[in-house]
Amino acid sequence: MNQDLKKAIRELNVDNKLIRKKTLETIRANREEATEYFLQSLDAMIDDPMTENIRIIDESFFGVFFLAEWKETSAFKKVQKLFHLLGDNIHRWTGDALTENFPAVLWQLYDGDFENLKIGMLDGEMESFARTPFMDIIFQMYTDGEISKSMLLEIMESLEKIPEEENDYLVVTELCLNMVKAHIYEYLPKIRQWFEKDFIDPMIAGYYSDYVDILFEKRFDEGEFVNKDFALERELHKWYEIEGWENQKGNIQRDFSKIDFNSAVERAYDMLENPFKNVGRNDPCPCGSGKKYKKCHYLIASTFENKDNGIEKNKDRDKHLKYYPRLSFNPETMEDRADFVRDEGRLYLEDLYDRESISIDYYVYLAFKQDNKATFDMRSAEEKKQHEVIKKAYLKRARELYDKKVIKDNIADTEEFDKKYSIHYMVDEWINN
Repeated sequence: MNQDLKKAIRELNVDNKLIRKKTLETIRANREEATEYFLQSLDAMIDDPMTENIRIIDESFFGVFFLAEWKETSAFKKVQKLFHLLGDNIHRWTGDALTENFPAVLWQLYDGDFENLKIGMLDGEMESFARTPFMDIIFQMYTDGEISKSMLLEIMESLEKIPEEENDYLVVTELCLNMVKAHIYEYLPKIRQWFEKDFIDPMIAGYYSDYVDILFEKRFDEGEFVNKDFALERELHKWYEIEGWENQKGNIQRDFSKIDFNSAVERAYDMLENPFKNVGRNDPCPCGSGKKYKKCHYLIASTFENKDNGIEKNKDRDKHLKYYPRLSFNPETMEDRADFVRDEGRLYLEDLYDRESISIDYYVYLAFKQDNKATFDMRSAEEKKQHEVIKKAYLKRARELYDKKVIKDNIADTEEFDKKYSIHYMVDEWINN
């Protein structure tokens, strides 16, 4: 190996937070020689996965990024074998780059051996985060039209034994998340079942209702399970400063369709009546607490005042509906939305459920959004009471619509209703709430 290349490679180490532009240029200028050296570094890691030789660890790690840039497919099986051998010790080689970079790296290295992809995904000796990139590649192939939905479902069926046999909930969580990102509605019953058995980690992507939202969401990264637009500088820039390079990725903004319910009815719900209507702020509170009204039930009473839909302000409601599936009608009035335009090839809630069941789901959804886990513990006692009032009002409206639906469609019990009409929540989760 020539001395310039040797020096450049030696400059690559995890403790050096600045990668010089000349270092990258020198390695790229000696691609053939560098390729051979990086492949040998991987072999050295395979021979002794638990090596303490920092140079071998660093050079094989950085080398994988160059091999990915050059699409050196002979490296794929080497990386896969190293993942297998390292097992739960994988992070001593990859660090956090395992989840941030390696799906894109493996996509670049993929050698076309589809059966080997499945072996990697099912390899129980690998650490969970090391298995998911193989799964991501298979899903990418599905969205790219290289494999059919039936083939995808058949392949993923082999993962369904994992929760009970391997106790590996992360792989199952990633599987379910990928299924809804791919808009595969048929998998929802299985996802529901696994949530009921606590096989899915809600810390990764939320609860069942969140998975339903993702299923119908038009994402800014639609159809992207791995970053196919590989750029070595961008990948390494996540961890290191790259001399003379600015992030070319740009700021990607989600393109969420705004849900316009401002044309909703101006009436208030007849089920609500403000019991504090004629009480002054400094009057004794009618509840009998002995406190002034402004120090007691004033905040709760404000729930009944100046609400655009009779329950809460439109801006607050729309904030809760940010991720709710886009609809062609207003669930509060059942009127068509004049501005609705259907995107060709996209799955909509109305393709699967009628408007009456969607309207019931809509109110239940808004009710449970009052229990926002991110802010609930930060609310004052009075604020919590206020949101409880809003929640009960939404659930009451949902119950009224539910009772009508049950009578109209001659539904025998909640189990039958769930099977036909429940969307984000099962009936028993809210009916007696």
